[in-house]
Amino acid sequence: MAETLLSFGVEKLWSLLVRKTDRFKELDKQLTELKSDLNLLKSLKNADAKKDASSLVKNCVEEIKEIVFDAEDIVETFILKEEVRKTSGIKKHMRRLSFITVDRREIASELKGISKRISKVIRDDIQSFGENVKKLVGYLVEEEIIQVVSICGMGGIGKTTLARQVFNHEMVRKHFDGVVWVCVSQQFTRKYVWGTILQRLGSEFDEDKVSNMTEDQLQDNLFLLLETRNSLIILDDMWKLLGQSWKVVLTSRNKGVALHADPTCIIFKPASLTPEEKYKVNKEMEETGKQMIKHCGSLPLAIKVLGGLLASQYTLQEWKRVHDNIGAFLVGGNSFNGRNISSVYHVLHLSFEELPIYLKHCFLYLTHFSEDHAIDVDKLSYYWAAEEIPKRMYYNGASIRDIADGYIEEMVKRNMVISERDAHTSRFETCQLHDMMREVCLLKAEEENFLQIVHDTSTAEAKSRRLAIYRPDAELFRPMGEMKNPKLRSLMFITNKNEALISITLSIGWLQSSQRQLMRVLDLSGVRFGVGDTKLPSSIGNLIHLRYLSLYEAHVSHLPSSTWNLKLLLYLNLNVTASSPVYVPNVFEEMRELTFLALPLPSYLSIYNSSEGCSMEILSSSLSELNHLKNLTIDYSNGEQKWRLYMPRLLDVQHLPSHLTTITLQNCCLKEDPMPILGKLLHLKEVDLKCQSYCRRKMVCSGGSFTQLQKLWLFALNEWEEWIVEEGSMPLTLEITNCKKLKELPDGLRFIIFLKELYILLMESKREWKEKLSRGGEDYYKV
Repeated sequence: MAETLLSFGVEKLWSLLVRKTDRFKELDKQLTELKSDLNLLKSLKNADAKKDASSLVKNCVEEIKEIVFDAEDIVETFILKEEVRKTSGIKKHMRRLSFITVDRREIASELKGISKRISKVIRDDIQSFGENVKKLVGYLVEEEIIQVVSICGMGGIGKTTLARQVFNHEMVRKHFDGVVWVCVSQQFTRKYVWGTILQRLGSEFDEDKVSNMTEDQLQDNLFLLLETRNSLIILDDMWKLLGQSWKVVLTSRNKGVALHADPTCIIFKPASLTPEEKYKVNKEMEETGKQMIKHCGSLPLAIKVLGGLLASQYTLQEWKRVHDNIGAFLVGGNSFNGRNISSVYHVLHLSFEELPIYLKHCFLYLTHFSEDHAIDVDKLSYYWAAEEIPKRMYYNGASIRDIADGYIEEMVKRNMVISERDAHTSRFETCQLHDMMREVCLLKAEEENFLQIVHDTSTAEAKSRRLAIYRPDAELFRPMGEMKNPKLRSLMFITNKNEALISITLSIGWLQSSQRQLMRVLDLSGVRFGVGDTKLPSSIGNLIHLRYLSLYEAHVSHLPSSTWNLKLLLYLNLNVTASSPVYVPNVFEEMRELTFLALPLPSYLSIYNSSEGCSMEILSSSLSELNHLKNLTIDYSNGEQKWRLYMPRLLDVQHLPSHLTTITLQNCCLKEDPMPILGKLLHLKEVDLKCQSYCRRKMVCSGGSFTQLQKLWLFALNEWEEWIVEEGSMPLTLEITNCKKLKELPDGLRFIIFLKELYILLMESKREWKEKLSRGGEDYYKV
C-alpha cells in the first residue's frame, strides 16, 4: 500500500527528535512522552489511505496532521534558537539577537499541550472497544504465565485500534516499566525490529549507537534489557509470525536458507502453473485491463496514466487490486470534496494514491503554478529541498538538482508530468501538468489543505501552511493586508516564466509580524515595499527556519544585519532591481548550508563596513566559507549603466567555494582570462560566460583542467579573437554564440575525444564558418 501524507509527517518528526536527542536533556520527560505518542500515531499509517470511506476517520487524520506539524514547529524552533544563542557570544551581535529567548518552561508547556491533543484525538475520535480492551489488559497485567498475545483477524476489523487502546491504557502504563510499539509490516529486517525495541526501551541506546551494532550485539543487549525490566512490546502488522506458537513461514528460492534456519523444517514446494493455467492467468489480466480501460473514456491521457500505473504491477492480484480501487470510487459514489466527477478522473486520482509518499508531496507542490505554466525545475528543486521533502538520507552524494531530476523522471514515467530532458544539459529544465491532471492535483491539494491559492490578497484569509499569490493583470497590485496565519511555511508570488514580472506592493508590516517565524520558503520576486521603502525590514531575521529567499527583481537596496540569523538558507537570490549599490551585511560566512547564491555585479554590491563598496577581497572572504555552494551567478544587465561596471579579475580559486557545479558570469568585463581559475574547480559541470563577461582577445584552456565539465557556453564576447585549447580540457557540449571577432576553432579541439555536441550560432561570416567545418573544409579535422 502506498505511504500516506500522515505517516510522512510522523516519521519526519520522529527523525528530528531522535537526531537531536542531546539537545533536550532538560526536557527529557516531555520528549519521552512525545516519542511515546508518536509511536501511537505510527499505528495510524493506514487510516489516511482509508479516509475517503469515513468522514470520522478523515477528521481524525486531518486533526492529527495539524498536531504533528505543530509539534515539528515547536521542536525545530527550540533547536534553532539554541543554535543561534550558542553562536552569539560576541557583544556586537547581542542587540540583533534580542528577539531570541529560549524559555525551557514555555517549551515544556507547549510539548505537554501537544501530548494532550494527541490523547484527546485518540480518546474522542476512535470508538472504544469496551470488553475487548478489558480482556486484553487482564491478560497482560494479571496473567503472569501468558507471554505472547496475538490479535488476529481480517484487514480492517480493528486490530491496530484495539492494540492502540491497550497500549495507552492507564493500568498497562503503571504495570510495565517500559512500553514499546513497533510497526513491522511486510518489509522489515530483524536488525531494524531489534534495534527499534532496544532504542525505545533503553534511554542509553541512541540511534547512532544502535545503528553501529551487529545483530549479535543487538540480541545480547536486548536480552539483558528484557531480563531486568518488566516490558510490553507490541508488534503491529506482523506477517511472518502466525498464531500464538511463534511458527515462522519463510519464502525463498534457495532451499538451503530454510534448512539453515531449522534443519527439521518442512520444505513445501508449490506446484508450477500448467500451460493451460498460465493462459488462463494471462487471459484474466487481459480482461481486467480491458475493464479498467473502459473507465478511461477513450481519453489518451487517462490511458497513458493507467499504463504508467500498471507498469510496475506484475501479478494478476495487483491488477485486480487496481481495478477494485477504481471500482470502489464509482460504486461508493465517492467524490472530491463533495463534487461528483467522471470515472476518468478516478483513474487519474488513483495514480496519485499509488505514488510513494515523497512523490505525493512533490506532485502536490506543482499546484503552486498556474495552468500551462512552464515550471522551472531548478527553482522547484530548491522549493522541495527547503521544505525537506527529499530526506537527507536520500541524497547519498547527489545534489539537490540531481534528486529533483530523479523525481521528475519518476512522474514523467507515470505520465503525470510533461517534461523532456534538455539535449544540451541532459536535465529536465522545465515541466508542466496536463490540464486534467492539474485538476486532480488541485482537488487533492484542497482536500489535504496542502496549499491556498489567492488572487486578491487584500481580502484573503490564509488558512493553509502554504500560500501562492497569482500575479494580476494590473500594472500594480494592491498592497497586501495583514493575513494572520502564524503557521504559514511558504509564500510565493507566481507569474509565468515568459511574462514580465509585475510589481506587487507588499506591506512592510506584513513581514514585521512576529507570526511569520515558521516560514521556510519566501519568494519575493518583483515585490516592492510601498513608495520610498527599499529596505528589507530587520524582522526578516526572525525567520530562523527560512531556507529559500528570493529577491529577484525586487525593489530592495538594503539587507539588514539581522539576516545573520538565517543560518539554514539553501537558496539566496539577491539579483534585485536597482540602479544604485545594494547594501548587504557581511554574513555569507554564517550561511554554511547555502547551495545557490545569485549576486548583482560586485560594483553594485556593497558589503557593510566597506566605504568602497564590495572589493574582491571582501567578497572572497565571505564566499570562501560556503562549502556547500554549488551554483553561483554574478550578473548586472542594466544596459544604461554599463559604463560603471568594472570587475578586473575573477576571485582566486582558493576563495571560491570548492563544490561549485555551475557558474554564470554576465556583463562583468573581466580583464584577466578566467579559464585558469575556473579550470581548477574540480566539481564544475557548467560554465556560462555571457554578454561581455570577458573583455580581452585571448583565452587559454590548459590541459587537464575542467575534469567534470559537461557544458561550456560562450555568448557575446565581443573582444575575444584567439582561443587555445590543450588536450583533456573540454566539455561534452560546447556552444559558441555571437562572438564576432572569433575566426576559427582552436586546433587542440581535435584531441577532445569526449566532445559530443558542438553549436556555432549567430557568428560573423556564417558562410565561411559553414564551409570550414563542413566535410572537406579546412577545419573539419578539428571536429
